[in-house]
Formats: sequence, structure tokens, C-alpha cells
Amino acid sequence: MKIRTIFMCIVLLLSYGCLEESIKKDFSFRNIISISILPFKMVDKSGNNPFNVSTNCYDDEAADRVAGQILDSKVTVVDRSHLESVIEEQKFSISGLMEEGKFSEIGTLSKVDYLVVGYEYMNQNDKGYYYIYDYEIKMIEVKTGNVVYIAHEQDLNDLSYSLKGHILRD
Repeated sequence: MKIRTIFMCIVLLLSYGCLEESIKKDFSFRNIISISILPFKMVDKSGNNPFNVSTNCYDDEAADRVAGQILDSKVTVVDRSHLESVIEEQKFSISGLMEEGKFSEIGTLSKVDYLVVGYEYMNQNDKGYYYIYDYEIKMIEVKTGNVVYIAHEQDLNDLSYSLKGHILRD
């Protein structure tokens, strides 16, 4: 009985917060010189749309937390306000940028090599409370518009540490 309890605890610990990530073949994080983190798009999976997600709600704080993790790496983190002013000058919106694939144009204008776009997936529990149950980030090479890195994680800090680990390791 005791062994079974220990085994179940280990299984639960290993299954919680499992990071899932994919890296494009032949991509090296060593190539990253400058990066900008866009605000995370809030995606409501409950169907009730309490945050009026259809009008494109974004979370700056999540993006700032990811940016904060990679500040002490060799990569230059370009301030999002600079990127947003370039987007505004070009008469784009952040949602339009993400949906229309204008990454290479914006990246060239803002002198950013890679953009990180993030998503917060929300749902509603039985008591009506909303919670974020998953985070996703995609790193896009602005020159080509190709996604070079994707990661999912239930914990934003773990997701940020993983990205930072890749950058520091290469």
C-alpha cells in the first residue's frame, strides 16, 4: 500500500506542469541577437467569453515576465513600446500583425530578429470562476516569418525559464 501511494505521488508530480516544446530542425538559439516579446493574447476556451476576447484582449504583464527572464542573457530585449510605436506608425494593430503575418515587415522596421508571441488559454470551472490553464509561446524569425520555437506550459515561470535556458545554453 505504501509503495503504491509513493508511486501515485511521483506520477502526479511528473504529470503536473509538463513542458511541451518543439524547436525547428537546424535552428540555433545562438542566432538570436535581438528579440521583442509581444503582449500575450487571452484566449477564452469556455465559450462564454467573459473578457470579451473577441475584441482582442492582451496581457502585458505576462509578456513582461518572459522578457524579465531573458534580460540577463546575451540577447538584446527590444522594448515593446518601441515595437508598438512602429506597429502604430505602419497603421497595423497587434492583432493584425499576428493574424496577417506582417512579422518580417515589422521586424525589419524595428530592427528585431525574433518576435515572441504568447497566448493565455482560459477556461471556467463549475463555480463560474475563470482561470488560466495553459500558456503558449511561439518564437518567430522575422526575416522569414517562420516559427522556430513553440512551447506550452501550465506555469508561466517554467515556460520563461525554459526559453532562457535555451538561450543561455547555445
